[in-house]
Amino acid sequence: MAGRRLGWLILLATALGSAGNCHAQRAPEAGHIFPPVGQAGTTVEIRLAATDLTPDSRFFFMDPRLKLEVLEAPGPVLMPEPPYWLGIKAYLNDPNLTREVRAKLTIPADMPPGLVHWGVANASGAGDTGKFLVSDRPFVLEEDGRKGPQVLPPLPVHLCGRLGRIEEVDQYLVEAKRDGMMTCELVARRLGADFFGVLRVSDEGGNVLTEHSDTAGLDPVVSFPARKGKKYTIAVHDVDHKGYRSLGYQLRVTDGPRIVSASPSGGKRGERREVTFWGIGLATGGTGMESLRRAVEFPAKGDRFSYRLETPQGASVPYIFPLGDTPEQLIQGPNVMPIGAPGNWTGGLEGGIRRFSWKARKGDGLRLVAHALNPHGGQDLELEVLGADGKKLVDADDNGGTANPVLPFTAPADGEYQVVLRDRNGMEPGPADLFRLTARGVGPDFRLEIPATLSFPAGGPGAMTVKVVRQQGFKEPVTVSLENLPQGVTAPEAAKRVVAGNADSLKVDLVTAKNAPVDARLVRVTGQAKVDGKNLDRVAVAMQGQDWDPWRLESAPLDQVLVATTLKPPFKVKPLEADGGRRVNRGATHLAELSVERDKDFNGQIVLDMAARQQRHRQGIRGPMLTVEPGAKRAHYPVFLPEGLETSRTSRIGLVGMARVKDPSGVERWVTGDVEGQITMSIEGALLKLTAPGEVELGKERTAVVPVQLLRSASLREPVVLELVVPAECGGVLTAERLVLPEGRHGPVEWRLSAKGGLQPGVYQVTARASCSRDGHPVVSETVMAVVCEGGK
Repeated sequence: MAGRRLGWLILLATALGSAGNCHAQRAPEAGHIFPPVGQAGTTVEIRLAATDLTPDSRFFFMDPRLKLEVLEAPGPVLMPEPPYWLGIKAYLNDPNLTREVRAKLTIPADMPPGLVHWGVANASGAGDTGKFLVSDRPFVLEEDGRKGPQVLPPLPVHLCGRLGRIEEVDQYLVEAKRDGMMTCELVARRLGADFFGVLRVSDEGGNVLTEHSDTAGLDPVVSFPARKGKKYTIAVHDVDHKGYRSLGYQLRVTDGPRIVSASPSGGKRGERREVTFWGIGLATGGTGMESLRRAVEFPAKGDRFSYRLETPQGASVPYIFPLGDTPEQLIQGPNVMPIGAPGNWTGGLEGGIRRFSWKARKGDGLRLVAHALNPHGGQDLELEVLGADGKKLVDADDNGGTANPVLPFTAPADGEYQVVLRDRNGMEPGPADLFRLTARGVGPDFRLEIPATLSFPAGGPGAMTVKVVRQQGFKEPVTVSLENLPQGVTAPEAAKRVVAGNADSLKVDLVTAKNAPVDARLVRVTGQAKVDGKNLDRVAVAMQGQDWDPWRLESAPLDQVLVATTLKPPFKVKPLEADGGRRVNRGATHLAELSVERDKDFNGQIVLDMAARQQRHRQGIRGPMLTVEPGAKRAHYPVFLPEGLETSRTSRIGLVGMARVKDPSGVERWVTGDVEGQITMSIEGALLKLTAPGEVELGKERTAVVPVQLLRSASLREPVVLELVVPAECGGVLTAERLVLPEGRHGPVEWRLSAKGGLQPGVYQVTARASCSRDGHPVVSETVMAVVCEGGK
């Protein structure tokens, strides 16, 4: 918890102290996909969201088995919807604003479950990659615009939803078909969604039965005893009540208990073995941690075994055992246990520590991996190796974003070494807080590391740095090869692609033909070397794959680099106003003056729009897509400032420019570039103010006369239009007369509302809007009313 709060403070300091964006090329970055999950053997319609997209942006999935068909061009920049933060949170930066494209993704039936990576590129380059989950289960979607909890189908059910706005709480209603345990699991952080989830389950009387707030970034899970015929409400929200379209999740609701840990934690292929399982209510259906012992038949083939434990409370949520040919050993008692390679051990920490001994000869290699089997138990494991004199030789803590350490070690001399596994948090372990330790012998070897994306100019030089991680005294040269480079890009001859035996990296110079087109490709990098006369071939990775883990999702390694050739933006745009020097009114439009400079050989249109990266929470500040005509040296960008803006701080908006230019092959491409600096404004009071009663009740005739108060500045000389904005479910049946108030008209106005027979009894949130024009741009004031239709209370 403390670490996450520190992160908030760092973000706040960054927001307060950071300078405006510099003029720069702006590569698109993968944002999110919705739904974030797809079932193998299906074609799913998805929306791909990315930053600073151009009409000719291209999308890539880093697995050739997936087939993507983009159905439409990118849509508009997606603005956060109200409500907005006020006070100290308003100084935090908004999430990156994205555009979306609609697409179809075909997933083969034989594709295994797990995370895959995707990316996006255009003539400005390629940025960060994103994640998508392939599942072996069907799913349902959250219903947009619903009132009240969404009713779930019979269990088990996997649902895809998202927290689309600040303070959103998604609710789902489930009915138990039998007595027994029910389990709810949220998958969000593991999908790359940037929120800390809360799961809460309430009964029909609104009493909270169980709740789990995730402050460690692991995703919450709860289990509770359910009763046949009873209905339960499951609530999902962020710990800090964040919300945006990128905060997608998968909710898994299962009719059965959840296994927290098992001993042994893995299985030997073809073996029948007694296993002790731990979980909430496994034996009696109570709310405490309980155990059951069962004989398990492990299959003779495969690397994983999905097992459902039959309990008095029904079949459990599937538990995944890793499989191998190495015996599984149990650790009992406080004695130091000898270990060797290969080996697997399951046990608990005595007093927060467990010691092992390893006899080795000089040069022997060992790779140790430790997993905390109960990820929500609060353990933070650490491995270390001590020499014969008791001095620490090497240690390892977190690995790959988890609290599970990985420790490679080479014995410097003959002797006995002590391996120590401890919990850095020093927590008193419970009966389910077990660990799994694996040991594997390693010989001389290497692996290659590459970036996930790489961009360099079309027609110019580029370079890719390939890192060599040498293991177990490996000192041989490595020859690097690159496959599927962008069109017109070549790598040097083999002699210049060799990493020397005493080097840990190689800069591979790439040459682009002068007339090469802008292009983007998924490039595979491999390394070849010899050890003891045997050839070693290794594929370079940007991210290691996620192997078996008791909680995290499996993922394939990111073993390709998205290489894009780029064009330089032929323009420079910057605001002419001093930082905060312009005072503007709430509810009005500010015309920000910009200077426009073009390269001497470019005289085309420039399209300005909101940039993806913004400083501070903008509380609804927005602007349109604006075209700057050829030859123009000045532009006035209209920034609309909602009337709810705080006047205690400056507000700002960042822009990006786009233009069509020809690449070296003569093909026109869209290129983007940042607008230098931010449009920064000091906020003053509104020019137009509309007030109305907070609640309006429609009578038997389904009509009401609403007294509204209108105030406006003398500087507004155009008529004011008064109109009603209604939600989709009552469009066309709940209306109000459209009033046009001439210049100078103030004071109270009687406004008639009416409803047709199709309006169901209920309470409807509507918006009364007053608007007029100043210098051809809108000035707006709004107020929300609750309209009560007879029988709605």
